[in-house]
Amino acid sequence: MSKDRKSYWEQKIRESGLRLTRARREIIEVLVDHSGPLSAREIFLILRSAFSPLELSTVYRNLHTFCARGMLREVDLGMGEKKFEFNSGEHRHHLICMKCGEVRFLGCPLPHLEDDISKKTSYDVVEHRLNVYGFCPICRNG
Repeated sequence: MSKDRKSYWEQKIRESGLRLTRARREIIEVLVDHSGPLSAREIFLILRSAFSPLELSTVYRNLHTFCARGMLREVDLGMGEKKFEFNSGEHRHHLICMKCGEVRFLGCPLPHLEDDISKKTSYDVVEHRLNVYGFCPICRNG
C-alpha cells in the first residue's frame, strides 16, 4: 500500500470534518491498494477476507459519505453495479475489458468536442462521460 496516498486520504477525511474511524481507515486502505474503481460489494468482500467485522451497510454508508464530501466519485461502468474511485479532480474516462473487468484510466480526448457542441447548440456543456469497452490483451489472446 502506498503510505503517502493513504496518509493523504486520511488527512482529507479529517479536513472534511469527519472522524477517522476504523471503518473509514479500512475502506481507504482497500481503495488505495487497488488501482481501479471498486464496488461496495467488492470492498466488503476484500475486508471480510481480511477478517474485518464491517457490515456491507457500513461500507455503503461510508462510501456515500465520502462521495457527498467530494473525496470519492461514483462511476457507472455499465457492468451492473456502481463503482467508487478517488476524486482526484482529474477528468478521465475508463477503458473496460468486457471479459475480466479490468479498468484502465484514459485521459480526456473530448475537450474540443465540448466547445464545438456548445457553439453549435448554445448549450452550456457541464459534463460528459465516456466508457470504452473491449478485450484486454490477456483476454483477447487467452
